[in-house]
Amino acid sequence: MHSDSRGMFTEAFRKEWVEGEYGSDLQVNCSHSRAGVIRGMHYHLRQTDYWFLASGRIEAVLVDVRPFKKTMGVAETIELDASRAEALWIPPGVAHGYAAREPASLIYLVNRYFTGEDEYGLAWDDPDLGIDWGIEHPILSQRDRTNPPLADLDTSQIERVLAP
Repeated sequence: MHSDSRGMFTEAFRKEWVEGEYGSDLQVNCSHSRAGVIRGMHYHLRQTDYWFLASGRIEAVLVDVRPFKKTMGVAETIELDASRAEALWIPPGVAHGYAAREPASLIYLVNRYFTGEDEYGLAWDDPDLGIDWGIEHPILSQRDRTNPPLADLDTSQIERVLAP
């Protein structure tokens, strides 16, 4: 990151930072969220995400849904602030979502073109996960309101695709 009187320059991504994770299919997306929005929880079995926060501040939440890992069902919260030029790498089998603490623009790179075939969800408010989103009346998509709890996920499918 380089700052001067004009503002800031940040190198957001280099393929060598995640060597082997990105093939020839590389898609770059950007989501803009109002303060109070919760997006997620989403996960993929064949897609890696690389998040770079371009503006704003979010609380990113990750939950491992891989049944063969000791961290299965463990939730971790990470604050991302655009002023710190931070990025987050999310492997397949890790559910992810975020709460926008203020208006935010998230740029994310994925190693598969979007088709909808590798889109899965996890309930953002699953009481077994104990996630404190810190937002009393979140703004949610219809899809995110209806995702299943961790206990109802098809872990056999996750294991079949991702187990070493």
